[in-house]
Amino acid sequence: MGCKHLILQAAASRTSRPFSIGMSSRTDERTVFPNEPEDIVVPNECEGSVLPFLSQSVILLKMNLHRTILVGLLGLVVVAGAGAYYHRLAEKYDRLASTPLMPSIPLENFPMLLGHWQGQDVPISETVLKVAGNDDYLSRFYAHRDLRLGVSFYVGYTAEPRRMLGHRPKVCYVGSGWIHGETRNETFRTQNGTDLECLIHRFYKTGLAYEEVYVLNYYIVNGQLTTDQSMFDGLSWRRPKQIEGRLAYVAQVQISAATEQAVRLFGSLAADELMDYMP
Repeated sequence: MGCKHLILQAAASRTSRPFSIGMSSRTDERTVFPNEPEDIVVPNECEGSVLPFLSQSVILLKMNLHRTILVGLLGLVVVAGAGAYYHRLAEKYDRLASTPLMPSIPLENFPMLLGHWQGQDVPISETVLKVAGNDDYLSRFYAHRDLRLGVSFYVGYTAEPRRMLGHRPKVCYVGSGWIHGETRNETFRTQNGTDLECLIHRFYKTGLAYEEVYVLNYYIVNGQLTTDQSMFDGLSWRRPKQIEGRLAYVAQVQISAATEQAVRLFGSLAADELMDYMP
């Protein structure tokens, strides 16, 4: 029977009777392990194989203990680092939110007279303004002096682009009782000869007094015109954001009228002028 087996058997039995091995001539030469019951004795012949076995076990236990401590310390470092990063990020967002990027020129300074179109401010209730959450806005009605045409011109500007998602024609008009007829991807040409993409929506109301309205709609995201809302959608846009080191903003443009001709005519005139007001 091997020495290792003898040790394990002795430790398991722990009987009160002294443990002895048939070594008649050397029964008084024995090794007793510290902190173990005195009845566990090992003949000196086993010392050469027992001690290395115990040393390996102790080393393995120490290695496992060190590994556990190291993993715990690394976890604490990761948690502490993440907390510090979040704190710095929150401070940065708070600074950006407290000083939003505003238009180069306040939108209220947009020309009242634009070519043959004469404008008039249209007030927006405080409740609507609070829901919209815009940092600046423009709300006017423009009438053509020669043609019997009139358009409503609305620009909503925000330095927190995600605010704009819930305020688009398909949401606002339908919420006001209009029926959505269609939405088309179109282009229109500005006075400078630039072709711009836009969406043209058609809404209507049924009944004795049938009504129909066309809405020309697009967005300006950091100076880039687009009809794609995914450019400012997602979790990363919940707070003020920087793009290539520059603070981000979104301006929504809506031109509505009873005819598609009117929204296209005014849109081609106003688009270039409006870009001068963007940061």
